[in-house]
Amino acid sequence: MNAGCAAARLDGTMAFRSGGVSYARFHVSGTAGALPSAVDDALFDRLAEHVVARDGVGTPPELRAGWCAGRHLLDTSFDWETCGFGSTLLAGVRIDVAKVPPELRRAYVAIAEAERSGGAEVADRRLLGRAERKAAREEADRRCAAELAEGRHRRSTMVPLLWDLERSIVLAPIAGERKRGEVRDLFAGSLELGLHGRSAGSLAWDLLSNHGLASELDEIRPSSFTPPPGQRSADGERLLEPVPEVPWAAASNEAKDFVGNEWLLWMWWIAETQEGLVDTGVGEVALVLERALDLECAWGVSGRTSLRGDAPTLLPEAARALLHGKWPRRAGLLVAPPGGHAFACSLQADRFAVSGATLPEIDDARSEREIVEQRIERTLELDRTLLALFEAFLRARVGRGWTTTREQMTEWIRGRAAARAAA
Repeated sequence: MNAGCAAARLDGTMAFRSGGVSYARFHVSGTAGALPSAVDDALFDRLAEHVVARDGVGTPPELRAGWCAGRHLLDTSFDWETCGFGSTLLAGVRIDVAKVPPELRRAYVAIAEAERSGGAEVADRRLLGRAERKAAREEADRRCAAELAEGRHRRSTMVPLLWDLERSIVLAPIAGERKRGEVRDLFAGSLELGLHGRSAGSLAWDLLSNHGLASELDEIRPSSFTPPPGQRSADGERLLEPVPEVPWAAASNEAKDFVGNEWLLWMWWIAETQEGLVDTGVGEVALVLERALDLECAWGVSGRTSLRGDAPTLLPEAARALLHGKWPRRAGLLVAPPGGHAFACSLQADRFAVSGATLPEIDDARSEREIVEQRIERTLELDRTLLALFEAFLRARVGRGWTTTREQMTEWIRGRAAARAAA
């Protein structure tokens, strides 16, 4: 994926039940009475009341969304065996789009106009008046409406959704604001709950608020690891201390999303200078950056760089990109939590979006349900591990030692570029 894309490649119909796992993170909010306390029959009944209705009389709305049980689009088996896994709900959202392709509608208009022009040959046709052209458009619209009422031109998709009720979080591979809006509206309309996307900036606010440090986040600005491209003195020292604009964060809904990119750069630095070991407070996590690396200029000057290979961070192009002010936006990441399994995934840090996560093999399952149970458990373990790494970075970022850490990272950037050049 191009590093400049605002959304990671998330879409996947099965996601948590089989194959690679992809998700963005969401927070669920509501009153004490509205928030469900358990996965139970009452919750299943609420979901069943808001499925996509069968085709009725008349033209269907252009966009319809409703719940499904998640195994496939037509699955409405809302029960414990299908959807309930401890305090976690595994379900799906079905979204139907009913729309006649614009090219087809234009063809219907052309046919209706030709019929009114009175000639089989183009040369014999007369020019239509305004009223006749309007009538032709209306006839085409009636034809389109009839086809939509017959169920034609409908495109259905399913968004798998993993809802951890205890932590009030939803993991779902939802890319695109329109689809996110439909899922938000479904939560509000069917459950009277709010669903809020959590990118790096908003998630940082959540985590720091838990420690009474939210005000610290308000004060921080993007770190100047290197001067703007081309701005150097004769001896290589900085002329001044400007602040990167980080254009993708400035253009997002959350201006502090740049902390996600600093986090990914910090993990890169940890991987190369501290054996990739991070003390998260709940144990030591090992990490490696691998397979893919997408960078973009934090100064909005030198463009983007995309690298692929077994060790893209070790390529000379990666060293030059860092030296020229480019920050990592997305990278392949291998993480191993303490006493747990190793996970490989692709992380778009500013969006806190995971894609293509490979879960550890499940060899001892005796049923399909046990496989799904273990996949859910390991997906949540991956999420907790990434969250712990991010929180460890945030503690460092708002701590008194950040200036020293930033200077060490700057020297690392300069040193690795010089070493690659010498090699």
